[in-house]
Amino acid sequence: MTVLTFAALAASLAAGAAHADVVYSISGPADVSPGDVNDVFDVLITNTSGSSDVNIAAFAFQVTAADTDITLNSADTSPSAAPYIFAGDSFDDINGFTLDVPNPNIPAQTLTGVDLTNDSANVTLAGGQTLSLGEVFFSVAPGAAAGPFTVSFSCFVYPDPGTGLITQPAADCNSLSDGSGNGVNVDGMNSARITVDPAAVPEPGTLLLAVAGALALAGRKSIRQRRRGGRISSQ
Repeated sequence: MTVLTFAALAASLAAGAAHADVVYSISGPADVSPGDVNDVFDVLITNTSGSSDVNIAAFAFQVTAADTDITLNSADTSPSAAPYIFAGDSFDDINGFTLDVPNPNIPAQTLTGVDLTNDSANVTLAGGQTLSLGEVFFSVAPGAAAGPFTVSFSCFVYPDPGTGLITQPAADCNSLSDGSGNGVNVDGMNSARITVDPAAVPEPGTLLLAVAGALALAGRKSIRQRRRGGRISSQ
């Protein structure tokens, strides 16, 4: 989605919100490795109400990884953890936009996603139901330090070059509305922790075999070269 489309949608999402028991959360891999390129996590929405349905026709989310070794690259509408909320009626898909909103002024650890139904129709999120707001692709630096990092919901905005980056309440960038433009409350935002595993180190036995193999290859090459040299000098 373009930045201009996002700005227009954000204005409608900021309208007066109706109360609903809706929670944003993140579902991702428990462990990743240094140098990973196409790791993914899903941004989910759950209606925690036991019986009340919620009508949704537009959403916005922003997530940030609290580790500079992590880069959030892109987002799409083909999640794996749960069905996509606007499958078959996505404004982004139908009109050739990406789910993520490109913004070079936002840190590489932050990604914003926005979509709405193409025909402004409501999608019903039933009580107890979970759907996905999209799948986020991320990479891990080859030299990433081992240990856990947090992915959380955030709100970093960059109004203009003169103002610079501004931090706002997370609710300002993580919001919902129905087909009439009425806001729908997001009652909770649950972060996730993902662990970077230590870089693999060859076991001593494996390392010795590798060194022995390299020495053997070097020795054979040296012998062949001496034999060729002997044949040439005797001719």
